[in-house]
Amino acid sequence: MNDGNNENTTEEIEIINVGKEGISYGELKRLHSMSMLTLSNMSKVISSLPSTSMSTSSSPTNPITLYSSKNVKISKTNNNWLIPYYPFKEGCRVCHYYGHSLKNCPNLKPEFRGVDRCIHCWEPGHLSGNCSRDSKVPPYNEDFLSPEEIINNLFYK
Repeated sequence: MNDGNNENTTEEIEIINVGKEGISYGELKRLHSMSMLTLSNMSKVISSLPSTSMSTSSSPTNPITLYSSKNVKISKTNNNWLIPYYPFKEGCRVCHYYGHSLKNCPNLKPEFRGVDRCIHCWEPGHLSGNCSRDSKVPPYNEDFLSPEEIINNLFYK
């Protein structure tokens, strides 16, 4: 690199960090790279869709409805989505979808929602930090698919 490029990069870093707490230039570059890769992959998926969805005919095609588990739609109105969105910037600690917390996770069987339970053994009365019991698989609803499985199904099927 020459000195002109170094000055330009330094200036970009200063501009990026103005008023932004908690994100470094390196993190921003990684986020940008991931966004570009996602955009590229989405373009491939969209171009592989049947041409009728892009046609100008009078019969519109229905959008794809995705489900994270049996009868649980992935949607903003259902508080169950794939990516961070205000105010839920962190995913559910159990299912890893966004829009809800452990206590109201729509992907857990109803009897496990709203109750303080250990997310290691799924028994009440203690927290996972104090648990010495054997780990159990989370009690997901029927046909549960992780966010990764949903994304893989969209891209590779």
